[in-house]
Amino acid sequence: MFLASDRLGCSKIALGHHMDDIIETVLLNLFFQGEISGMLPKQELFKGKITLIRPLAYVEERLIKRFAKEAGLGHEGCACPHSGISNRARMGRIIGGLEKVCPDVKKNIFRSVKRIKEDYLL
Repeated sequence: MFLASDRLGCSKIALGHHMDDIIETVLLNLFFQGEISGMLPKQELFKGKITLIRPLAYVEERLIKRFAKEAGLGHEGCACPHSGISNRARMGRIIGGLEKVCPDVKKNIFRSVKRIKEDYLL
C-alpha cells in the first residue's frame, strides 16, 4: 500500500476503519500487547510523507451497514477465512456481551483513550 501510493505520487491513504474497529483495537492492544493504544483518525507516517486517514472513525459499523443497505450498495463482507475466529472477532463478541449490561460500553471505550487520567497510572 505504501509503495503503491509512493509510486502513484499519493500522499494520503484513506482506510475504511470505523468506530467498532478502533474500539476492538483498543481492547486487543490492552489484552494482547499490554498497552493502551488504538488507531488515530489521521496519522502521519514517514515524517509526513504519507498521511493515513480514517474518514469513518466516528461512525459505528451498524450505521454504515444500514446506510449501505438503504442506499442499495452491495456488501462483500470480510474475505478473510479466519475473520470469525480471530482475536478481533473475539473482542467483538466480548463487546456485544457487555452491551447487554452496559449499553454505553462502546462509547465509553472509544472516548476513554481521550480521557486518560495520568495521575492514576503507574
